[in-house]
Amino acid sequence: MKKRLVIGLAVTLVMGVLSGCGKEGVGNNGAENSAGSTQVNEQIQNRVNVSDLKVEDYVTLGEYNNLAVSVVAQETITDEQVDAQALAIYQNYSTKENGGVTDRAVAIGDTVIIDYVGKKDGVAFEGGTAQGADLTIGSGQFIDGFEDGLIGVKPGETVDLNLTFPENYGSTELAGAKVVFTVTVHFILPTEMKDEVVAGFGFEEFQNVKELKQYCRMGLEENAKYTYEQNLMMTVISVLADNSTFGELPKDLLAQYTESIKADLSANAAVYGVDGATFVYYFYNVDYDTFVTENAQNSTKMILAAQALAEKEGLILKEEELNQRLEQLALDNGWESLGQLLGRFDKEELRESLMYEDVVAFLLKTAQVTYR
Repeated sequence: MKKRLVIGLAVTLVMGVLSGCGKEGVGNNGAENSAGSTQVNEQIQNRVNVSDLKVEDYVTLGEYNNLAVSVVAQETITDEQVDAQALAIYQNYSTKENGGVTDRAVAIGDTVIIDYVGKKDGVAFEGGTAQGADLTIGSGQFIDGFEDGLIGVKPGETVDLNLTFPENYGSTELAGAKVVFTVTVHFILPTEMKDEVVAGFGFEEFQNVKELKQYCRMGLEENAKYTYEQNLMMTVISVLADNSTFGELPKDLLAQYTESIKADLSANAAVYGVDGATFVYYFYNVDYDTFVTENAQNSTKMILAAQALAEKEGLILKEEELNQRLEQLALDNGWESLGQLLGRFDKEELRESLMYEDVVAFLLKTAQVTYR
């Protein structure tokens, strides 16, 4: 099983947002466009390294042996979760020609793949057109009459739905308007999986339904293990920091984590089409500035405490050992060489991530871990 590459670990731990290679890093052979390389180089040049700081000026470690650590137990993956994941993959790769249901009419509860065009006074209106959309009949996702109008329609057929938008609809242009949706039903998503359909997907990892489920179980269990390990690491480092005493935090390091958190928030918010403040309020129910400030402070304290312990207990990696571990990390994550890895990630940031692992491993030797 490959070991995942995680960088920016203090921010990752506090926010619970995984960063690093992920899917992007596996099998890309270190490929990087010039714009990306320039950005990485600028980040490396401007980066504040905790190893360059005199950490004893900022933190005094408290008791760190026999830490009381309470963590959520690793999730046990059920057959139901495996079946649901397998069906999701099966449906995602099903087509009209391979796996899609085309021999019966649409019924309530079906999920159908459709194209549609909505017109008002014969003119297509904004937001009323889509191709290859999926719609579950009975979900209430569309305006009244749309989903009911597809019941009884057979795949391959096209129908015109004469509908009226609600009077209180959000768009003033469409509120109360009479429209016509022209809808083509391509196929119904299958709910039963067949070996020959799976084989037609063309994946090396699985060729039949049994193998697909095995693949899903392995992935779900790997994710559960990874999530548990990251939560455990976060908790251990947090307890270490909580037991320590801090003076004024180094301004440059604090600013670095502040900007990193803001960037992560912006990236995650963009997925939902909102700004960072809206994302934070929706997911964390807290003010944006408060969230960023508190988490930047926590991130800074965690890295300072971890570095202080690593220095005190002789856990700082020598250059040769660091390179050996990074070479293995590069290999595990699909990079052909250490040089390619370092062309994408900052070596000092990778060192910090390995240092976190070593500090946690040291603390867990004596920690009193309980599960909830």
